[in-house]
Amino acid sequence: VYHDLKYDGEEWTYQMGRQRVKIYGAKVVENLCQHAAMKIVMWQTARINQRYPVRLSVHDEAVCVPLSSEITEAKLYMEECLDMTPKWCRGHIPVACEVEVGPSYGDAK
Repeated sequence: VYHDLKYDGEEWTYQMGRQRVKIYGAKVVENLCQHAAMKIVMWQTARINQRYPVRLSVHDEAVCVPLSSEITEAKLYMEECLDMTPKWCRGHIPVACEVEVGPSYGDAK
């Protein structure tokens, strides 16, 4: 959302807090891409959460803590979910994923 978006004949600006910020085409495209990516990852995370509770979500990561006996199955399920996309972008926005396993969050990165 660009609050109080204005064009003064030379540039577009919007209000962010107490100051006006300049916005330009490439930044708008970047913001749209980031928004779409966030929506896709949230949709994927919701699917993962149906079977394995997501304990942490950081940008484009979903972190689960499955039982030791379920690690292989959980990894495969997460890969399946992260390779899927919502209907609104299916076939139009390519996705790829990596799933790592470790005894701690840091070890799995």
